[in-house]
Amino acid sequence: LYGLGEGRISAQAGEIEDQVIKAHPQIAQLLEALEIQRGYRANRAIARDLQFTVEREGLLKLRVVLAKGSYMTSLLNHFIDIDDPHGQV
Repeated sequence: LYGLGEGRISAQAGEIEDQVIKAHPQIAQLLEALEIQRGYRANRAIARDLQFTVEREGLLKLRVVLAKGSYMTSLLNHFIDIDDPHGQV
C-alpha cells in the first residue's frame, strides 16, 4: 500500500510502483494527507512447526506457525483448487 515512508522495493517492481503512483497522483496525495504509512505484504510464507491430522475422510486439520503478515488462506490457495467443487489438491 502506498503511503508515507520509504519504499522497500527496487528494480523492475520499483519502476512499476512508480508508474502506478504517477498515473494516480490524487490517490497518492490523499494517502499522504491521511498520513497512511507505506506497507507491504509478505510475498512468501514459511510454514514452521507444521502439524496435521486426518480427522476423518475429507477433513484435514492443520496447525502451523506463520510470520506476521502471512496468512494461511494465501498459503493454502497454492495447494487447493478452489474452483474444484471437491477442493482437490
